[in-house]
Amino acid sequence: MKSQITYHARVDTGAKSCSIHTEEVIIEDAADSMEDNVGKSVRIKLKNKKDDSEWVEAKINRLVRVKTSERAEKRYGVSLILARNDVEKEVSVTLTDRSEMIYPLLLGRNYLEGDFVVDVGLPHP
Repeated sequence: MKSQITYHARVDTGAKSCSIHTEEVIIEDAADSMEDNVGKSVRIKLKNKKDDSEWVEAKINRLVRVKTSERAEKRYGVSLILARNDVEKEVSVTLTDRSEMIYPLLLGRNYLEGDFVVDVGLPHP
């Protein structure tokens, strides 16, 4: 599914996939076990730093174990369409609370691959 919300994103070439801030996640017929929710429909409330928000629907297509600087955690993965200028891709995105992060969207290698070159020598804006 494609959202109409715009984001300031952080590029992370060390991340395999993208990650997006989710305000709320509602799983249809949710099970107690995260593993049992894979394959189910989900409604996701997305929100950017400007407080624009939108509900999107997707299907949980995987469960991912993510290692952060603080801990390892399990996250749901869904397919979303992300667009930047003329590059539009459907990619797997993990759902997480990024409210304490500067960037609500992290772009991983699955979005960057084949279309972007990262120049680490450029100054950060």
